[in-house]
Amino acid sequence: MVTKKFDSKLIENHKYFLSNIYNNHVRNKFHTETNIHWILGASAIIFGLTIQYLVSYHSIGLFVIAISSFLSLLISLYAFEPIKFGNKKYAHIKNGYMYYKSFQDMSSMELTKKYLSLDSYEKIVEQYAIDLKNISDRQLIPKNKLLKGAIWTLFYGVLMGVILLVADYLTLF
Repeated sequence: MVTKKFDSKLIENHKYFLSNIYNNHVRNKFHTETNIHWILGASAIIFGLTIQYLVSYHSIGLFVIAISSFLSLLISLYAFEPIKFGNKKYAHIKNGYMYYKSFQDMSSMELTKKYLSLDSYEKIVEQYAIDLKNISDRQLIPKNKLLKGAIWTLFYGVLMGVILLVADYLTLF
């Protein structure tokens, strides 16, 4: 790799730029997890309310609502920490220096040598990019997909259940 000369103003701008990217990733992750909490709570409440009436009324609409809210609840629980086999397509990604398992079994001297091997600005930016990509690919993308799945499962399940309840109510009269 060819080492370029960087002036201090450019390096300062890079640090600011990379710091903003990292902060946006972390904020997005917290926002997604907050939304997962809301969907988890809504799914649990809807499931708890419909399951008690399902026993009494034996309605297909309530059954659809209960099943969809239960599925949404399970998807939301899974979204908190997607299991590693759910991320097989990202298994080839190189672990960066910030990944905790990359330094978990190292002594402090080994860790010092590892960090000192980042002897150029390009190597530091490369490691930063690896870690940002890992956060995105291993956390943000799977959690957002699971969140959307939970939201749509709950929405369409409740919608179909309400339609079936209304249709069942109209056929009684």
